Amino acid sequence: MGEGPLVRVIIGALFCIFSLIQANIAPTGPGDLLFPDPLVSIFPRLFIGLTAYYLYVLVKRWNKIGALTGF
Repeated sequence: MGEGPLVRVIIGALFCIFSLIQANIAPTGPGDLLFPDPLVSIFPRLFIGLTAYYLYVLVKRWNKIGALTGF
């Protein structure tokens, strides 16, 4: 877990940009109708990485092995 929150936001941004492009160019199902909206496709993916990072930091204070395994 050497990456910090900035790296996680950048990775989330890359995923959301590719999903946004995919949803606009070649939608694959009815769920892709919502992805052109940036509130649906961009912001949640930016916060997933941040949430995972800060949850890891919080759990690591009490249980290092549990933080690595997700418990």
